[in-house]
Formats: sequence, C-alpha cells, structure tokens
Amino acid sequence: MTNDQAAAPARYQAINFREKLQRIGEQWSPRVVAEMNDYQFKLAKLEGDFIWHSHPDTDEAFIVLEGSCGSTSAMERSPWRPANSMSCPRAWNTSPMPKPRSNCC
Repeated sequence: MTNDQAAAPARYQAINFREKLQRIGEQWSPRVVAEMNDYQFKLAKLEGDFIWHSHPDTDEAFIVLEGSCGSTSAMERSPWRPANSMSCPRAWNTSPMPKPRSNCC
C-alpha cells in the first residue's frame, strides 16, 4: 500500500455503558465492549459473592460504575465505591464481593 492508498483512520465511537449494561441479563457474565492492543474492556453485573480465583497470565482491573463492591484477598480487604478503580496483579487470589449489587468495567 502506498501513502496515497493509506487506510482511512478508524472512526471514533463513544461507548455508552448504561446501554451496554441493559443488554446484560446474567450476573457474573462479563461482556467485551471494546478492545485496544492486547486488552479487552468488559462490563459485568455483579451480585453475591464470587468464588476465590486468580488469573495466572494477566493482571485484572476493575472500575465500579454503580453500586459498591469489595474484594477479599489472602492479604487484605478493600472496599470499592462508584468511580473507584482497583487492580489485581496476575496470580493474585481474590474474591469479589458486591454489596448488594454492582456494575463494573
């Protein structure tokens, strides 16, 4: 491809989290809403405690959009509120605990 035939730039489109969340019916069932490089951005509805788990090959990040949530790890307990972010390093054992229900990215 020559410079004259360069691909058109990708069109920017905002993602409306409220609209996307309305399409999610199940709890603990994340949906991909965007991708960037090797990263996926997911939305999920969380309710009730989740199982202890870890992600051995990747870090994990959360942003609370609505509700409140917390996480228990072997080392600490941390509360999350709307507009708060939390990251968990790879292979970190954790158990998210929404109180009573949360929407997260």
